[in-house]
Amino acid sequence: MARRAGQYAVVLLGLGAIDLSTGGGPWVQWPALGIAVAFGLEAAPGLARGRLNVNLMRCLVIALGLLAINALTWSGYFWALWPIGGLTLLVLLRALSRRRASAGPAP
Repeated sequence: MARRAGQYAVVLLGLGAIDLSTGGGPWVQWPALGIAVAFGLEAAPGLARGRLNVNLMRCLVIALGLLAINALTWSGYFWALWPIGGLTLLVLLRALSRRRASAGPAP
């Protein structure tokens, strides 16, 4: 994981240098955000502990990415609420179906 983080850092430093040298307004935050989300999705299995399973951690990474996009493009409306709400609903439905499956058939 540390090697991958180093590779991502080198790519981001290169993109940052290109961004600074070309002028015309910053754009490096977009590939940086994509790399951060990709790294988070890749690191999710190592971060999962106990009740925080891998899928829940991946949903959390996606939600944080959506919040970052919403913040970087803020126009007065919190639109990230809708996809994050949908992800939350899916996580809850999956947990409920797993709980029912582990309980077995009703007598």
